[in-house]
Amino acid sequence: MWKRIFGVVLIGMASVAKPQPVPQPAPGLDQPFHRGVNVLGYDPYWTDPAKRRFQWSHFTQIRRAGFDFVRVNLQAFKFMDADRRLDPAWLAKLDDVVREAQKAGLGVVLDEHDFDKCSTDIAACSQQLTAFWSQVAPRYANAPRNVAFELLNEPHDKLNGEPWNGLLAALLPIVRQTNPTRIVVVGPTHWNSLKDLPDLKVPADPNLLITFHYYEPFHFTHQGASWAGDVKNLHGITWGSDADRAALRADFDQVSAWSAAQRRPVLLGEFGAYDGSGTPLPMRVAYTEAARCEAARRGFSWAYWQFEGDFIVWDIKRNDWVQPIKDALIPASQVVNARSTSDCGSASSEAFDSGERKNMVSGKLAAAALITAVPPASVTAQGATDPAKQIVNDPSAPDVNGAKASLISDPTVQGGTALRVDVPRKGTNPWDSTVGGAITKPIGKGDRLVLLFSARLHKGEGGAPTAILPYNAIQLAAAPYSTIINGTGQIGPEWKDFQVTGTADGDYPAGALKVTIQLATAKQTVDFGPIVVLDRGK
Repeated sequence: MWKRIFGVVLIGMASVAKPQPVPQPAPGLDQPFHRGVNVLGYDPYWTDPAKRRFQWSHFTQIRRAGFDFVRVNLQAFKFMDADRRLDPAWLAKLDDVVREAQKAGLGVVLDEHDFDKCSTDIAACSQQLTAFWSQVAPRYANAPRNVAFELLNEPHDKLNGEPWNGLLAALLPIVRQTNPTRIVVVGPTHWNSLKDLPDLKVPADPNLLITFHYYEPFHFTHQGASWAGDVKNLHGITWGSDADRAALRADFDQVSAWSAAQRRPVLLGEFGAYDGSGTPLPMRVAYTEAARCEAARRGFSWAYWQFEGDFIVWDIKRNDWVQPIKDALIPASQVVNARSTSDCGSASSEAFDSGERKNMVSGKLAAAALITAVPPASVTAQGATDPAKQIVNDPSAPDVNGAKASLISDPTVQGGTALRVDVPRKGTNPWDSTVGGAITKPIGKGDRLVLLFSARLHKGEGGAPTAILPYNAIQLAAAPYSTIINGTGQIGPEWKDFQVTGTADGDYPAGALKVTIQLATAKQTVDFGPIVVLDRGK
């Protein structure tokens, strides 16, 4: 494939003088948060670090397991002084959390979690939330795109209905003063209930991620929990009948319909079943797997409640995963790097482990491929000595959305392994199914960019021998999703190499751009070799 030096197909050599807007993708496709877990909400780290349970090494364990973000639960009000200034020591601890999570390769959702205090005294809550976001938002104004802000967890009681809509409308502009495009997570009232979604007045802001929490039926998920009202006295409630599963699907269908109508991506921010009630582990596993599965089917991102403490997926005493719960969230057999929304079988919604990434393509192999795929005359002086330094994405971590993906062995592809993408149907829009990935390094204005990939049509719709790839681009990773460079191409049953070139029209920080290859022009199966982006410099 990459060895065919003279077989490269050039599909779009001109630079783009003015970025052309493209339609916004379907809900959820451009959010960097897919598989998450809640952390640090009730850990002594915040008050007495010597007694902390959560260690920085746990971030590495979380990433290696296949999760790609953490939702950090912050109860910050008690760390404010009389003037509502946050304790500098607490802020330093928060900086450490964000830094260490990012170092491990995880996205971060900063969740203000003082929901009970807020729901009993709206006036005090308004002042405290205003003070919190006025201090925290500027602090992370230059953070990567995969750091998000969640304005308030689970508003309820006195905040139900219009009070929350009004407070939300007041808080968002505070964040936008310093973070105009930061992803902000907001949800409905009654503890982020899906039933309150129709009453949520969503501001006209393109960078909102809508969350809901799911613990239905509550008398099953919270039976025996000391804080759960009358439910704390219940035991022996079961789950798993056909009617139980149908009810879960119907609830998630309501959310999916709302998401489609509003064109808003969705995060299932909490779900799980309490582990301290004696409920049989297999039943809790079945519930967890069903909720995760139905979320994945509908393209929802998700974050399990929680890493440790209760509802646990990690056993602090054993210093290891609660394997059945972990496997319900991310089965060991699943190998897709990003969520696949077409089904919830053995290859949906999960991550390559480190070994599979190495099989997909190593840095040295990618660099060798680039030397043969790009004419030597186009290599810069610096790149001529080390072409690998020109790679500005991670070829071993392709993102797949709206399709089912798996790894296949193929000795003719660089590294011996290819990515097979099964598009379930012709989409309403060609971007309903995509493969691509983030540009992980900054790009300078005037830099010459090269998108390289190999592809073949494994199975065309109705036996078609060829297919068109209408949009093979580097574009903005957030609205308005403007195109930086773009080309089209035709694929058939044999491997074909493609090259798209152009010039960056501006300066872009790491994570601001992404690769998008649109696939939903037909029900089809397409194989990909390494997808590589080079920055050739000025």
